[in-house]
Amino acid sequence: MPKALSTRFTVPLARRETVDARQVLSPPERATDRMPLRAILIPIPDREADEVRLHRLSGAMSVIELLRFPRLLGWQDRRILAQLTENAAAVAGRVPVFRAQIPWGPPFADDLGSRVLSAVDAGTALARA
Repeated sequence: MPKALSTRFTVPLARRETVDARQVLSPPERATDRMPLRAILIPIPDREADEVRLHRLSGAMSVIELLRFPRLLGWQDRRILAQLTENAAAVAGRVPVFRAQIPWGPPFADDLGSRVLSAVDAGTALARA
């Protein structure tokens, strides 16, 4: 049986249960732990793919894609929807957004995580150029 994620942290975690009985773990937040957001990846699992491939989205498509993944579904309040749109546009204006074709298992390649990170490094370097 795999070790629980909570055992991998060396610091105490705040723990709470969601209304649907999931466990939420939160490590303590420190300003020095914050890292800049280099990219946003929208994963597209693909059982036929052999390689990780990134496709950078344009500004408008980035906003639309980000709006497809709200924290909570079903917002109807126009003020909230306007704020969500403004926030998505602000993020998309600062951070490259990619669709990421990901080779999908099982089995999953042992190096899949490092391959995704390498693709992000290459993609963000191109985005800055």
